Amino acid sequence: MCSVRVEPPTHSIVEYFHLRDESGRSCGYCKGEHGSFSDGMWAHSMSCENYESLINNGWRRSGCYLYKPRNSKTCCPVYTIRNISSKVEITRSQRKVLKRFKKYLHDGIIPTKTKYSRDYQQQSNTMELLHSNTPANVQHHVNKTHSTPSIQVVEEKMDDVTPESQVPKKEHPLKKKRLRRERKRAKLIAKGEDPEEFFKRNERNRVNELRDFFKPKHDDKVRFSTKLVQVDSPDFDDVFTNEHLLYMKYQMHTHGDKEHDCRASQFRRFLCDNPFNNSPDKGAVKQGTFHTHYYMNDNLIAVGVVDVLASCVSSVYFFYDPDYSFLSPGTLGALHEISFVNEMRAIDPSLQYYYLGYYIHKCDKMKYKRKFRPCQLLCPVNNQFVDFDTRINNILDQVNGGFSKLTTNQTIHSNNDVNNVLILHNRRVLPFDRYPKKEEEREELTQYVELVTSRIASNMLVYRS
Repeated sequence: MCSVRVEPPTHSIVEYFHLRDESGRSCGYCKGEHGSFSDGMWAHSMSCENYESLINNGWRRSGCYLYKPRNSKTCCPVYTIRNISSKVEITRSQRKVLKRFKKYLHDGIIPTKTKYSRDYQQQSNTMELLHSNTPANVQHHVNKTHSTPSIQVVEEKMDDVTPESQVPKKEHPLKKKRLRRERKRAKLIAKGEDPEEFFKRNERNRVNELRDFFKPKHDDKVRFSTKLVQVDSPDFDDVFTNEHLLYMKYQMHTHGDKEHDCRASQFRRFLCDNPFNNSPDKGAVKQGTFHTHYYMNDNLIAVGVVDVLASCVSSVYFFYDPDYSFLSPGTLGALHEISFVNEMRAIDPSLQYYYLGYYIHKCDKMKYKRKFRPCQLLCPVNNQFVDFDTRINNILDQVNGGFSKLTTNQTIHSNNDVNNVLILHNRRVLPFDRYPKKEEEREELTQYVELVTSRIASNMLVYRS
């Protein structure tokens, strides 16, 4: 039986974990003890092309560990959510955050918490949820445990409460937006103007407006700057210690971690290690894992971890100095990364999307993610993205945030022949149909190979020790 020699990085090499655990694990979202189910694998080596195919099939990564919740079984079904950055829409609340940020840069005066008490409390936790996309039940694979931050809501007690049946139901904001757009379209047509050209011009203006918010001005009292550094580069080695100290401060203050939980080795495994180290450069934009450093007067105050892929930028994590929480750094970080996607799009037009991780409809703390508009959800049945509009929201409301098919299209079946998938076993590469499978593991391994390689065009090796 001959073997096939494969030179890296021709193939991605992944090691699968057994699928036999049917007891369920504790859920990092709803805190259920035995309701979370997911599949996982360790990526020893992976091309950016393969990883982009995986996230478009519902996978995410934490370090080199890749996981995909079993939506049909898990207690909190997840939906991959992404923002169409080229058509960015800045909401009213986001504009307030941006203006507060610019005012601080110009004046150098910290705003009072009383004036921004509600925004301060909610927005300071935004990016923790946005970038901490790893459920608690998979954190052990990178020796990291996170606690989901809580947002305290003060409920006002009212003496006279109107019965629920008499309270008029508020119209969904997505529907209001669509109606406003239709009215504007009708007015433009009545004036003899082209609505499509008007809306495209507005999109360009919003992109430029967002970019200008982060441009420093010569009369600013606080100097703001950013620097993009690729992991494992000499520049990254120089700032690693400062990053780790900032990460430790953030984790201990925000998540209540102990100092020994934030060791440099753990930080490196969680946010520095990645499977893309040997990926060749493709296209005009360099791909891989990058850390964006945010500086105030040359002091490192925040770090955003992102994966730059062929058609998107995928957020991994974001941490910041808690002393700057008054600026809502979570929202600022997300908007800056959306602006970054648009900058890269000017170099490579194929870069269109900003991935925010997972969206959980029945988790109120996830609702803010759809405010980064326009956004799309990935249908977990046929792996097609659909606009997150009123129709999709109603579908999720009907199933109470549970598992649901979001499109009317038929399920797309993989054209890949499972027997042609390569298995790396005992230092030999064998096609799946020639791999010596034991009877008790045949079904399990077949399910896994189908799960991993479904609709993935590039080559992938499945590793078996």
